[in-house]
Amino acid sequence: MLGNIQPGSDATIISPMFKYRLYRNEKHGVSVAVGDNVFIPVRNKSFNFGNQLYLQATKTFAKTGTSVTSGSYWFTKNVVAEKASRAGGMFGVEQPINDRFGAAADWITGKHDAGYATVGIYFRPTKRSVSYVGYSIGNAGFKQGNHYVFANIGFSLP
Repeated sequence: MLGNIQPGSDATIISPMFKYRLYRNEKHGVSVAVGDNVFIPVRNKSFNFGNQLYLQATKTFAKTGTSVTSGSYWFTKNVVAEKASRAGGMFGVEQPINDRFGAAADWITGKHDAGYATVGIYFRPTKRSVSYVGYSIGNAGFKQGNHYVFANIGFSLP
């Protein structure tokens, strides 16, 4: 899940994402992936172009379908913190309810604009699309209003 990415004032950002599976062992339910979220601001720019690079490992348990993911990330300068880059950990869990619906939770560490814990549900209308709805709570500033309803629609290309 991708959160509230915007250091400073409200911004509009186009954010294509790329992910490549480096390793997959279906017998043991293990995979490793590397990815890049590209950030291209189009309004109220605090930077011209940015990235979130990440590496993650996932274990899926065959009996329940539960997937557990952990990994690390690095955001380039100004993407989630003014005049700084940020690195940290990312963790997630997904529990399918059936072939199309499930519950999900994730946490991105750090006190910056992507540092949130999010819980919610997902819907997969097709094999190449998914929608998430959840609630995100900031790692800092909860009492000051740093929490929100999260919604996301994603599409995978062949």
